[in-house]
Amino acid sequence: MKLPADRAVFSNRPYLPRAHKRLGELYGARGDRAKAREYFGRFVDLWKDADPELQRSVTAARTALKRLSAESR
Repeated sequence: MKLPADRAVFSNRPYLPRAHKRLGELYGARGDRAKAREYFGRFVDLWKDADPELQRSVTAARTALKRLSAESR
């Protein structure tokens, strides 16, 4: 069953943060630092107020963002 476009966003909402994190990892491995920063940033924005047990992933993404920013200088 295909959802209308406006409902598809809401049905995919639980998957977006992890998808953004994975895209950040993949773009980083590919060497595309700008795209990696973009997706890690989206992940951090979505999960910045996540439950404490999820904050380890947010910290890892912030560390990756700092590393990618330092590499681009």
